[in-house]
This record gives sequence, C-alpha cells and structure tokens, in this order.
Amino acid sequence: MCSNIPSASQRSIKGTVYEARYVGNHGVGEYRAFDFTRFNINASGFLPDFDRALSNGNLAQAQTGTFNPAYNASIPGSQKLTVFPLLVAAAI
Repeated sequence: MCSNIPSASQRSIKGTVYEARYVGNHGVGEYRAFDFTRFNINASGFLPDFDRALSNGNLAQAQTGTFNPAYNASIPGSQKLTVFPLLVAAAI
C-alpha cells in the first residue's frame, strides 16, 4: 500500500495563506469485508463474553490439562457464553 499526499500552498499579498491538500491511499490486491473501526466490543457484549471464555479455558486447563473455553457445567466457576454461540450460529 502506498500513500499519496500531494500538497500546494500559496501566500497572497494581504498575508493570507491558501492551502489545499489531498490525502489518499492506493491499495493493490487488498481485501476488506468488515470495517473493524465500527465494531464496539464493549457495547456488543463481545469483550465480557471473551473474558468469560478465557476464564472457562483457564479453569478447564487447571482441571483437565486442556484449554477449552466452552461452558462446562462439571467445572466449578465455568460460565455460560452469550455472544460466541451466536457467532457460530450466524456463520452456519
């Protein structure tokens, strides 16, 4: 990816400066299907669910030796996930 930033500046007789700029990017072969700047991980519940999944995985690893972030009722402290199951269902 290359950036193009042409600029022109002109000073007038009365002390006023006129300036014009163009800032543009040119990408070749780039793929973008999702605008990551518009995804609020706090408001959507993604971050708290990620924290629950991380906690579940750490609890499972301590008890079974395998990191598994899924909810497991037989592991004390494991919590149900609210957002991740919806993501998998939406992808199918």
